[in-house]
Amino acid sequence: MKRHAASLLAAGLVLAGLAPLAGGQSGPVLRLSTREVDFGRVDQHQQVRDEVTLRNVGDAPLRILKVVADCGCAAGTPSDSTVLPGEEVAIGVAFSTRNYKGPQKKRITLETNDPAEPKAVIDVLADVRPFVRLDRERIRFPTVRHGETPTETVVIAADEEHGLEIVSVAGAEEILDWSAKPVASPGEVAYELSFSIRPDAPPGSFRERVRIETDGPPVPGTHVIVMGTVTSYFLVEGGTRIRFPTVDAGQSDQLSIRITTDGSKPFRLLRADSSSPHLVGEIASAGGDAYVLTITLKETAPSGHFRETVTLRTTDPQQKAIELEILGRVRT
Repeated sequence: MKRHAASLLAAGLVLAGLAPLAGGQSGPVLRLSTREVDFGRVDQHQQVRDEVTLRNVGDAPLRILKVVADCGCAAGTPSDSTVLPGEEVAIGVAFSTRNYKGPQKKRITLETNDPAEPKAVIDVLADVRPFVRLDRERIRFPTVRHGETPTETVVIAADEEHGLEIVSVAGAEEILDWSAKPVASPGEVAYELSFSIRPDAPPGSFRERVRIETDGPPVPGTHVIVMGTVTSYFLVEGGTRIRFPTVDAGQSDQLSIRITTDGSKPFRLLRADSSSPHLVGEIASAGGDAYVLTITLKETAPSGHFRETVTLRTTDPQQKAIELEILGRVRT
């Protein structure tokens, strides 16, 4: 009995010596002090830094083979590429805010010889505050008839310590007029920019990048995207941006859009051309000088989001084509 107990004790000691570390894993085992570095709110064109501690809790040397960032704006730098069992190294984490705006999330991937986790990811977060700020970065005008001059506004601002002057506004000169006036904003210098459709703006859809050059802040300017449609004789009710409701894969759907005219000239709609074989547009008379455009999404449409164009051909020499943006999603 004593000999049997001694044998069991010896076997237990041998097994204990062979028992793996770190919850059942032997070899190199990576542990990070955190998987997320959040720099909080930072200004543009700043270089911010922090450190993450990497510890080897295994029983063999851990080797850092490669450090890869998903953009040139982030970097991870280990203080050593080999980490012995029980030791640790610092991973320097750097992020360059550049011209970014708003919340940012970047990734740094550590490739190591840890067999259980050969790729460990550190998320890098920041909320970048631009020097020159807009209360909105996109302006969408409603569909307007040629000769009408609707106005949309945007507020541009910068911190009082930097100051702000509008030097110029460039882009879409044949479509837009602009003006600026100071507005009150605590702790800021701010202007209200007004954009108006010119009475002689050419008919058609437009999407323009308008550059706003400024003087004062370290970053001299910003831009706003301006979109809309100027019609000549035909008016698409509801606008030229048309969205289908979500459709299940293998199903078809239809939308009907009413198109009116001012009745002053004998121009006609000829046909509807689609940029996709999965969308078909058909034009029919709705009585008088009105039309109905029926857009059919075929059951052959592939799964996923789509953005296509249906172009209406007309006999109006001022507006020979009217482009409609068609959006939607086919659900799997």
